[in-house]
Amino acid sequence: MDINKSAVCGTLAIGAGYSQFSELCSSLDIPTMSSRTFVNKEKSISETKRENVFSGMIQVGQQEIVLAVEAGDIDVDSVPQIAVIVDGAWSKRSYKSN
Repeated sequence: MDINKSAVCGTLAIGAGYSQFSELCSSLDIPTMSSRTFVNKEKSISETKRENVFSGMIQVGQQEIVLAVEAGDIDVDSVPQIAVIVDGAWSKRSYKSN
């Protein structure tokens, strides 16, 4: 990974954006990349991340199918049944009242 892409990746990892990155570089007396370069690197990182996440979800889904078949969790049409647990509630602060 080139230095600019690494810098953008680190900036995004801490929840900052171009302005904060530019300010940090300025305080360290390091020349910074243009905002256009930052955005292009950000798009590249996002695309790579999306591809990796999607392929990972497909692999995990296939593993779940294998586990469901091995456990005998199959319906009458031979479709594997995968249990999913979801917490559908929103947390809320009470401040001593409902």
